[in-house]
Amino acid sequence: MTWSYDVALDSGKVRVLARESTQATSVFQDEEIDAFLGLEANDVFNAAALALDTIASNEVLLQKKIELTGITTDGPAVAASLRASAQVLRLRSAALAGSGTDDDALFGWDWAEQGLTDFNRWERMYHEWLRDVNA
Repeated sequence: MTWSYDVALDSGKVRVLARESTQATSVFQDEEIDAFLGLEANDVFNAAALALDTIASNEVLLQKKIELTGITTDGPAVAASLRASAQVLRLRSAALAGSGTDDDALFGWDWAEQGLTDFNRWERMYHEWLRDVNA
């Protein structure tokens, strides 16, 4: 098995996105990165997302959640963070492919109104009415 890091190649781009830039801390060999690219139809973002999902699965299986003598390791939390990163890469791939994903869905941006006082609640209901009238 081999390991290389050339960002001009798709495999190198997958390594950049999956944070596999040094051989000492790398999880995957070149053949595995190429397999991810093959499984994801040579889509670099989706291949990197698949790599992150694979790392997340390994993290949960190996590390688990352990607390011992005041030291805590939390494999499930690390895995959740890796899966969230993988989801962002998949959304980016979908946006670049023109599948209709907008920036709001891509970055989780939305608005919320709160009614903490009576005045705020009436104002919120008025704004909802205005949105319905203008729709």
